[in-house]
Amino acid sequence: MGFKQLNKNDIQKIIVDLHSETAYLSDPKTKDIFNTLLNIIDKLYSENESLKEQNQQLKDEVNCLKGEQGKPTIKANSQPSDHSSEKERKENDDPSDEKKKNKRQRKPKLANVKIDRERICPIDKSILPKDAFSKGFSDIVIQDIKIITDNVKYR
Repeated sequence: MGFKQLNKNDIQKIIVDLHSETAYLSDPKTKDIFNTLLNIIDKLYSENESLKEQNQQLKDEVNCLKGEQGKPTIKANSQPSDHSSEKERKENDDPSDEKKKNKRQRKPKLANVKIDRERICPIDKSILPKDAFSKGFSDIVIQDIKIITDNVKYR
């Protein structure tokens, strides 16, 4: 068995499995030695776990005395897990909430834009195909910023 990080349940399962394997040993002396070794391992493991807990409590207490926080206690997730789909949630929504969900209607800002100049873009009809016809025109407003210098010398 390769060395890997084992948790408490894995180690206890291995010890129980090894105890059950000792039933197949034929020599009673070997069986007694093996059972004794497994009992020692089990006892040492349980002592090690209790010492780890005690060590963590002492570390937490030292950190508390230093003004720091100890190891946080993480609680299990006690909320029911309802993994409904997005479609189901939308179907179950209250229709009175519909007003809240509608996007805000925005007014066009073009009416508030001050037009500084107008430019008409003529088209050379000779470059157009013969079957081209006019569909009218559309206005486009392009907003731009001009930054100019205003240098003044006072005497």
